[in-house]
Amino acid sequence: MMHNWCKLLFATVLGLMTLAGCSDSQSARCATSADCNDANDCTADICDPGTAACSNPPAVDGTTCDFGGAVGVCISGACEEDLCDEVNCDDENDCTLDACNAADGSCEREAREDGSSCDFDGLPGECEGGVCEDAKLCEGIDCSDENECTEDVCDPRTASCSNPPVANGTPCGGGAGTCIDGRCSGAACTRSPNDEIYENLDYVDSDGVLHVATDAAEAISFDCIFGSVSSEPPLEGCGQQAASVVACAITGNCPPELIEEFERCIVLCTQETIETIVGAPLTDECSVCYGPNAACNITRCATASCGSIPTSASCVACRCDEGCPQDFAACSGLPDDECD
Repeated sequence: MMHNWCKLLFATVLGLMTLAGCSDSQSARCATSADCNDANDCTADICDPGTAACSNPPAVDGTTCDFGGAVGVCISGACEEDLCDEVNCDDENDCTLDACNAADGSCEREAREDGSSCDFDGLPGECEGGVCEDAKLCEGIDCSDENECTEDVCDPRTASCSNPPVANGTPCGGGAGTCIDGRCSGAACTRSPNDEIYENLDYVDSDGVLHVATDAAEAISFDCIFGSVSSEPPLEGCGQQAASVVACAITGNCPPELIEEFERCIVLCTQETIETIVGAPLTDECSVCYGPNAACNITRCATASCGSIPTSASCVACRCDEGCPQDFAACSGLPDDECD
């Protein structure tokens, strides 16, 4: 039997232990996460509010920590030397995810998801298999405003359309035919000054045939070669110059200055005749074409009827090289597209 004084001593010691916090149940309890601090940068300090119990799971690998006063990295809950310090894994490819492996300091790359945005030489791009490809935002977009006096532009960066005006003076379809194209002005196609002249031009040639518009101008320039007294109006023509060119054309050795004089005469005769009929001449850019055409047909193609070989390669080349493809209906009706 235990004496009373022994029981008293045992109770006293047990009470002192309890007061000193030596109870097992008391040591496992916490109020906040601070009560669970294990002094390890590489573990999380967690207090479960439901049970008041502490836990210290490892931090995510790669978390920075204090490695003996230097920057370290957490690996499996322990602070290790940071092998990725000063390692640059950037491969300058928008379509890869670049990372340094903290365990050995090596670089690892993973392709970004296909369709991710990237920079394609300053243009919007899309990642495909880890490579940046042109997004081709303008593919399939029609920016046409059906105005030949504007440019139809799709911005490859935004896929938006714009229609800035072309340069003033650019030819457009405002005219009715050869030499009478309209001219663009402020994004609008204005009528050529030659348009109205051709519209009001008619001429009866030396055979009594009525010609109108561009056909009339061609007939006039043809009759201007040797002149015509029976046409309306009569034409003095360029007979003297034409005779000289025909004579040297037979030998195939016409001096350039002789041909140029003949061309000038044809242009002047054509312009004066048109001005007589309509009241105004054609513009120089249009009238100048009649001279080379007439000279070409005289020196390369013409016979007395101007109908034998106007479609020969040399004659076509002559007209096309001059940049004046006339159809010359009076000279066998050469096609409009002979220079294509």
